[in-house]
Amino acid sequence: MTSANRYLTSWESFWSTSTGTPGEIFWDADPAHAAKQDLALFQDYADPRLPLIDLGVAMGRKRAFLRIISPG
Repeated sequence: MTSANRYLTSWESFWSTSTGTPGEIFWDADPAHAAKQDLALFQDYADPRLPLIDLGVAMGRKRAFLRIISPG
């Protein structure tokens, strides 16, 4: 089995046991809590009238939260 196949098998095995319950996956933190830390870092540099770019590195809940609190 190649490294790629082992990675794929492990990843699929991990997700096959998930029920989808919010907070079940350890990196799926409450976006209000997680975004609060990020807002303090970039609020002086971000223009809320401009779009927010999502790099797609997580589940999208933080981006959705930021979209809700941003009037842009």
